[in-house]
Amino acid sequence: MEDLTKQQMVLLNLLVSFVASTATSIVIVSMLTDTTPIISQTFNRIVEKTIERVVTGTTTPSVTRVPTPVSSLTENDQIVASVQNNLAFMVSISTPKTETNEGEKRGIGFLADGGNVVATDAGVLGEWNEFSVTLLGGKTYTGKKVFVDEKTGMALLELFDDKKLVTLRGAPLALTDPKLGQTVLSLGGKSAGTVSQGIVSEVVKSQDKENPITRIMNSISLSLSDRGGPMFGIDGKVIGINMVSSEGKDFSLSSSHIQSAINEYKKPKTDKPTASQAAAIEALPGV
Repeated sequence: MEDLTKQQMVLLNLLVSFVASTATSIVIVSMLTDTTPIISQTFNRIVEKTIERVVTGTTTPSVTRVPTPVSSLTENDQIVASVQNNLAFMVSISTPKTETNEGEKRGIGFLADGGNVVATDAGVLGEWNEFSVTLLGGKTYTGKKVFVDEKTGMALLELFDDKKLVTLRGAPLALTDPKLGQTVLSLGGKSAGTVSQGIVSEVVKSQDKENPITRIMNSISLSLSDRGGPMFGIDGKVIGINMVSSEGKDFSLSSSHIQSAINEYKKPKTDKPTASQAAAIEALPGV
C-alpha cells in the first residue's frame, strides 16, 4: 500500500466504493423481493377499507358552514319603522266645511288595505254621512259613509276628490290573531300621530259560534281621541282597530272584522247604488 502512487490510491478508493454500493443494492433488492407480498397485502387492505368507508358513508364528510346573516335592525329600529309606515295611512275626520262653519273635528281613522276605504269607529261618524278627511301630509278628500257594521260598531268611508273615487294604498291587515305577550303599538290622539306601546294581555271571543266577535285586550289605556286608530305589531301589520265606548270601555276589534266589513261592502248591491255609483249619478248633467 505504501508503494502505491496517489493516482492509484484514488482509483482503489473508487473501486471499493463501487463494490460496497453494489453489495448494498443487492441486499435491498433481496429484502424488497421477500417482503413485497406482505407490503402489497397491507396496502390493498388499507385501500379497500378506505373505499368501503367512502361508499357506505361511514366517514364523516367535511362540512363548510356558512354563517347565518344577522339582521342589523334592533327591535327599536323595527318599532320606529313600523310606526313611520303606519303614519302614512292615518287620517283626521271632520264634518264638511261650509261658508259659515269651519267643520267639527270628529276623530280619526286609517286607510285599510284591500278595500280602498277608511276604517274607523262608527261612533266617530255619528249621524253624519259626508266628511272632510285629511291625511297627515295635508291632502284633504271628501269622505262618504258607505258601510256600518251594527254588530261590531265599525264603519267604512270611501274617499272622493272632486267627485272622483280616489284609490289609495292602505295599511296591511294581519291574517291571524296576535299572541299573548306580543308587543303592540297604537296610533291615535287628536293629532292622529300619538304613539303608544304595550302588550297583548288577552284575546276574547264572544259566544256566537257562527260569527264570534274577537276583541284584543292590551296594556294600552285608550281614550275617546284614540278610537278609530289602528293597533299593529312591530312588523307593521294592523291587528285591530281601537274601539272606545262613551262609557270609556276600550279594546281593539280584531282586523279580521275589518276584512269582513270590506268583503261585505264590496258585495254587489242590487237594491240600491253604491256610494261611488251614487256619486257618478250626481255628477251626470241635469241630475
